Amino acid sequence: MEDKMVEDSLNPFGKALAADPAPLGLAGFAFTTFLLSFVNAGLITSSAANVVVPLAIAYGGLGQLIAGSWEMRRGNTFGFTAFTSYGAFWEFYAIMVLLADM
Repeated sequence: MEDKMVEDSLNPFGKALAADPAPLGLAGFAFTTFLLSFVNAGLITSSAANVVVPLAIAYGGLGQLIAGSWEMRRGNTFGFTAFTSYGAFWEFYAIMVLLADM
C-alpha cells in the first residue's frame, strides 16, 4: 500500500485516462507524406499541389502537434518527440511554400 502511494506521488500526471493518440499522429504523417510524395514523383501536377499546403497545416502539422502533446500527457517520450517533430516539420513546410508563392 505504501509503495503505491510513493509511486503515485512520483507521477505528476496520474493515470492516463485518454485514448491512444498514436493513430491520429500516424495517420497525419502517412497521408500528408503520401500526398507530397505523389507531387514529388510527378503523379500530381504542380498546379494541383496546392492541396498539400492546407493538409500540411491542419492534418500533418496541427494534428501531429496535438497527438504529440497527448503522448506527453500519457508519458510516452518517443511518441511525444516523434509527433511534435514531424508536426513542426509540416507546419514549417507549409509556411515555406506559402511564403514562396508571395
